[in-house]
Amino acid sequence: MPLIKSQRSPLNKAWLKIRQREIDANLCHAFALMDKWPKAWEIDERDRRYGEDLLKELKPFVRYLAETKQLARSTLRRHLNQLFLLGGEIISTVNTHERDRHQPAARLLDKQLAPDGGPYCRHIDTDQHQRQFDSTCRQLFAFRSTLNCDH
Repeated sequence: MPLIKSQRSPLNKAWLKIRQREIDANLCHAFALMDKWPKAWEIDERDRRYGEDLLKELKPFVRYLAETKQLARSTLRRHLNQLFLLGGEIISTVNTHERDRHQPAARLLDKQLAPDGGPYCRHIDTDQHQRQFDSTCRQLFAFRSTLNCDH
């Protein structure tokens, strides 16, 4: 029982409020960055809408990283960098293979992910960067697999 009382102490409540504000700030910052991505990914005028649909699929994962895993801002930022690359590759795919543009963004995203990582990314030039990219893609794959099992 003493543990429960200490969890409800004013000091702990204050710390939890501070931590929640940090999480909210990290999430707000992340979403503000992400909202610029569809324009950055755009190759063709039709890409922006597809990019916006893709963001709808990525944001729950970013929310999970910030709120559930409570990642530090720097770690969250590294994942955001990898997700930006992933989104760019998906937009390149829909421009290279027109039939893919007709697939929902969620389906094409799921096709690009696997238990061992993500798609080939032409912007990656080191093994370390490839490992980081694949790590984020594996985590996204696991997250989306869990969501798909719930439905």
